[in-house]
Amino acid sequence: RGGGEEGRWERMGRTGDKGKEMSEVSEEGEGVLKMEPLSSLTSSLTSSSTSPPPPPPLKLVLMSATVDAERFSSYFNGCKVLMAEGRTFPVERVFLPDIYEMLSYELDPESPAAVSPYGAGYRGGMRGGGAREEMVRARRQLMNMAGSGDRSASMSLATWDDDALDAATGGRDLLSSPLNPYYVDEDHRHLSRSTRLNLARLKEDVIDLNLLLKLILHLHFGPKRDDPKALKEWEKRRGEEGRDLGAILVFLPGMHEISALMDRLANHPRVVDANSRMAGGGFSSSGWSGNYNYNQNSSHHNYQRNFQRDGRGPPNTPPQLAIIPLHSLVSPEEQQRALELPPPGVRKVVLSTNVAETSLTIPDVVHVIDSGRLREKRYDPLHGSSSLDLAWISKAAARQRAGRAGRVCPGVVWCGFTENCFDFRMRAFQVPEIMRVSLEEVVLQILAMGRGPVPEFLAKLVDPPPAAALEASMASLLQMGVIRLVA
Repeated sequence: RGGGEEGRWERMGRTGDKGKEMSEVSEEGEGVLKMEPLSSLTSSLTSSSTSPPPPPPLKLVLMSATVDAERFSSYFNGCKVLMAEGRTFPVERVFLPDIYEMLSYELDPESPAAVSPYGAGYRGGMRGGGAREEMVRARRQLMNMAGSGDRSASMSLATWDDDALDAATGGRDLLSSPLNPYYVDEDHRHLSRSTRLNLARLKEDVIDLNLLLKLILHLHFGPKRDDPKALKEWEKRRGEEGRDLGAILVFLPGMHEISALMDRLANHPRVVDANSRMAGGGFSSSGWSGNYNYNQNSSHHNYQRNFQRDGRGPPNTPPQLAIIPLHSLVSPEEQQRALELPPPGVRKVVLSTNVAETSLTIPDVVHVIDSGRLREKRYDPLHGSSSLDLAWISKAAARQRAGRAGRVCPGVVWCGFTENCFDFRMRAFQVPEIMRVSLEEVVLQILAMGRGPVPEFLAKLVDPPPAAALEASMASLLQMGVIRLVA
């Protein structure tokens, strides 16, 4: 169910209506491969009434969180669509520019998330002159010192000559000639210069893990004490409707990004300090120990438990941070830890793929951080090769991810993308899987059910696959001797 797993068809048995049977097709993941042939079968079942003896009337229920309901309704002869609203509290949406403003974040020109003025392959070489190199190196050093609490470094950054850096970075004014092809400065004049420069050099297709790290730390610890305005706003937001210790759910494309962010977060000095203040060990009555410090020497994401039975530390100390991964290789026991409520004084940060989008519900989430990305199977029929590509999620998936917050109190979804990206670069719905993957498995499935000829059967689907992909898959199966042509 969901998360790329195949759909499920359940015969529910006879209902209260005399002579009727009900079947339920649960397909919580959008565009699931085996769902498409199933839709063709169910369509033929609901439309066939001439074969003797006539079958009993069939009631078919299709359930999905992110499907294009109108498209499926049209396919099934205008059937009724029922909407079940799962969100019980309002969810505020915050896009990338406002995150930049809140954090006073400055995107390092040398970051992987920044477009290099010298081309994709350039990262910190001597091209551009020694003056530029020295400026970039000095700025990075100041940013690192400021991030560690050095007030003098923060003051130096506040008076930094951005125009001089712009001139050194390729001799261009980034605001009038942005490196980001999707940035239009006229639409962002209300923002600070620093945020506008971030957006002007932003490589929108790359996830900025450093930004996600700073956002998690901000949500958990709050802003620096030397920023009274930001601190007051954070305290107000933190105290609203019990958001102070609600879980943080971060959506990432895959295990690589989860491991990278987990390393940075678990080894950050503020997290290490907060977690080290909790002495002792032990388990709660449910057996969930709450805090899991990532062990870099383990390839299986083992964690060391090190907090008191009740999860409380010394007075006036920040709560512990329990970092929990959630992906396809996580054991059922580890999944359960993500679903359970932590002990008092412990906050969960769940780093997840889209498995938490529909398949699992974490009840105490009040903050969702959405990278806006996923890994998607794609097939090139010309070269006969498949790949797992990084792609934008759909608007439907973005709304579904936002809905993970707001289950127990008003929540917030922090979008790692711009509103312009949401409006114009994200599809309304994800491209159905059968339109973008190899079809060998589907062809064999259709032949095993005795539903050939294959091209005729696939032509009846909601979204028939490309002819080139079908021809390539049939040719591959013929070459392997798995199928044969029949005159």
